[in-house]
This record gives sequence, structure tokens and C-alpha cells, in this order.
Amino acid sequence: MYKVASLVAVLTIISKVLGLLRDLIVAKYFGTSMMADAYNMAYLFTGNFFIIFGTVGGPFYSALVATLPKLPENKHTWIFIKDILLKTTLVLTGLAFVIFLYKSFLLRFFIDPAQQDYFNLTLINIDILLPLVILCGPIGIIFGILNCYKKYYEPSLSPAVVNIVMIITVLMMGDAANGLALALGASLGGVLSFVFQLAPLDFVRKKLLGHDTSPHTELQKQAIEVIEEKQDVFSEG
Repeated sequence: MYKVASLVAVLTIISKVLGLLRDLIVAKYFGTSMMADAYNMAYLFTGNFFIIFGTVGGPFYSALVATLPKLPENKHTWIFIKDILLKTTLVLTGLAFVIFLYKSFLLRFFIDPAQQDYFNLTLINIDILLPLVILCGPIGIIFGILNCYKKYYEPSLSPAVVNIVMIITVLMMGDAANGLALALGASLGGVLSFVFQLAPLDFVRKKLLGHDTSPHTELQKQAIEVIEEKQDVFSEG
């Protein structure tokens, strides 16, 4: 347990350092420009959902951590998990669609439409960042599931994935394309963070459905069969 705690702490520190590096690189390329302001304003409508709901310690995570340990490890628990993931994704997809439809109306409360370039660039950033609204729930739920089943590393590495993708995107694109590298990097990082959790989630699925998750299962069965055959031979002899 000490090794697990130490490794999780190290991974968390790495993620924080990468976050600092990301901020420094973003400051170098964008500073306090209109492009940075447009991204930051768009992030208020989209990325904040990711920060609130899609992290360790968020409401979805906390709800799963409080609930799953009380449930038996069987297929009914997996059905429960699937149901939560599906319903949460549908609700958040609906929310993302509402934001997409009414983003111009909502943005008027924060930006004067007379600032046309700033206003339009913010709208584009919102569109690019909408996947974060949809993914925040599933990611937060999966974090909780993985921690309940002692899969600690992937949730701890997830912020690092987002930071690395943003750093690479900004370094590759710079301030070209009206600074959309920021929104593209954040959105792509969120998607890859979600994909990064799927393999350990499949491990949990197999465990709950009764599959042996050991990679040596077949070899062990063959070895047992060989031993039993030899015992039968000796017994007959």
C-alpha cells in the first residue's frame, strides 16, 4: 500500500509540474492577447464542467466511491455502472446541445457583440470545447470506479495526459489559426484522457462479469490438466 501511495503521489506531482509548464508555454505564445481571452471565456462555459465533474474528488467520483464498495462484485453491479454511464452521458450531451444552440445569447451577458472579432472567436472556441461538457461525467464516474477496484494509476495520470496534449498542440500550432491551438489541445486532451481509462475499465467489467482477469489463466488450466492426467496414470499403475 505504501508503494501505491508513493507512486500516486509522484504521478500527481508530475501532473502539477506539467500543468505549470503548460501555463508557461501558453503565456509565451499568447500572453494577454485577445486569443487567450477568447479561450478563457469559452472555457468558462465548457471546461469548468470538466474541472468540477471530471476530476478525482468531484461529485460523480465521490458518489461512486461511496456507493460501489457496498455492492457485490457481480454482473448486476456492472449493469448498474453501465446505466449510470449511459444516463449521465445522455444528460450531458443534451446540456452540450443547449450550450451550442444558445451560446451566442449567453455570451452577450459577458461580451459586447460590438467587439465582433473577440465575440466570434469566443463562439468558435466554445464549439471546439463542447466535448469536455459531454465527457466530464463519464470521466468522473470512471475515476470513482477505478479507485474502488484498486486501479489508481490511470486516474492519477489523466491530468498529465491533458497537459501533455495541450503542450504539444501549442508547440506545433503556436498562435496560428487565431489561437485555436488552446481549445483544440484542451478538447483533444479530454478525449484522450477518457480513452486512457477504457482499458482499466474493461478490467473491471471482466471482473464483475466473472471472467478471470489473469493473463496466465489458460496456461494454468493446461498445467492442472496435465498434472491430473499424470496422477491418473500413476494411480492406474
